Amino acid sequence: MNKLLLIPIILGGTLLLAGGVLLTVAIASNANTPLVTEEKTINEAFANIDVDIETSDLEFKVSEDDKTKVVFKETELEHHTAEVSENTLKIRFIDERPWYKRIFSGFKRISATVYLPAGNYGDLKVRMSTGDANIAEEFTFANYDVVLSTGHVTSKANVTNEFKLETSTGNIDVLNAKPKSMNVKASTGDVKLQLVEVENTLTINTSTGYITFEDTKCKDLNVSASTGKITLTRTIVDNHIEIETSTGDVTFDHSDAASLKIKTTTGDVRGTFNTNKIIYAQSKTGDIDVPHLTEGGICEITTSTGDVYLRII
Repeated sequence: MNKLLLIPIILGGTLLLAGGVLLTVAIASNANTPLVTEEKTINEAFANIDVDIETSDLEFKVSEDDKTKVVFKETELEHHTAEVSENTLKIRFIDERPWYKRIFSGFKRISATVYLPAGNYGDLKVRMSTGDANIAEEFTFANYDVVLSTGHVTSKANVTNEFKLETSTGNIDVLNAKPKSMNVKASTGDVKLQLVEVENTLTINTSTGYITFEDTKCKDLNVSASTGKITLTRTIVDNHIEIETSTGDVTFDHSDAASLKIKTTTGDVRGTFNTNKIIYAQSKTGDIDVPHLTEGGICEITTSTGDVYLRII
């Protein structure tokens, strides 16, 4: 074989072997790294909370002794800080691992648990890359701004002003919030709202995943989805519902609005309304079975291949 051809082959084999060794060392090192518990007591007063912890899980719990503390599960090179500055409790994640260990994360679930007295607080801001977030119902925040890349969010806290929640991959569960406005975005994952009351507009945008409303109220409802079912159960909208989805059924169960506009590509539109509707339904290849009334709110439905089946109860 030509010596010139042997050189890149030998070099490539050497690099491949070195990469394999590095991979083995990094995985073994991360897997064997022990977790330690660190507790930080917060004595200073604050109104707002600002969390930026990348790969850690986050949980808000009610403190049993009416004091504030943050408990971290961490490693020597993956640790956290918690301090009060500018009327804000700031929690940060510090990653001092070498680059090759950072590539292979997830062997240890590091976390931050925030213990607070139950009651009212100012603004909550959370930024996380990979990790779950769980916020208890005993807290009320003025504004709520939570962004995750990969992780599940369970939010039971009340919000009085603006509620913003965004994830890339992971489920979203929201309960009990009563904000003035709400905006929820998700790429891949289910969105479920229960016992939510929005004074003005509730907006949901998703790519893939189910969207479920249960016992939800708002002034206007805007829903945009690519793939996934949309279900409204005992959901009451004062003014207008607008829903647009490509693939997925839209189902109403004892729900209502003054007017509705629904557009799907391959999904069915089915269910029950509480009050009379003047229904204009169109489907290119699907069946249509709706009541023909001359009074009530306007309901426009357009679908390409889906069926439309609606009743007034």
